[in-house]
Amino acid sequence: MGQLFALRHLVNLSSDLLDVPDFYWEHENLEQLYRKTSEHLSVSKRTSVMNVKLSHCVELMELLKSHLNERHSARLEWIIIILIMVEVGFELLHFIERLL
Repeated sequence: MGQLFALRHLVNLSSDLLDVPDFYWEHENLEQLYRKTSEHLSVSKRTSVMNVKLSHCVELMELLKSHLNERHSARLEWIIIILIMVEVGFELLHFIERLL
């Protein structure tokens, strides 16, 4: 999950894909060319699609995580039940020994 969040951070915040880099502020003719190229390549649409896909991946990871946590909890509950049954068995043996 950490890698997914890191990738989302890289795409949205760390890269210059969504904003015009500072270099182009000084060169207005290049800035227009950069914007047109970005529009032509539909960078913003591709970024939003990437974000949707990453969101789905995060949801899937959370679903798997909750499933694994439930399995672990169920296993611990069964271990506790078995330990209680073993203790009851020992107490029955001690009770039977006292009667004899």
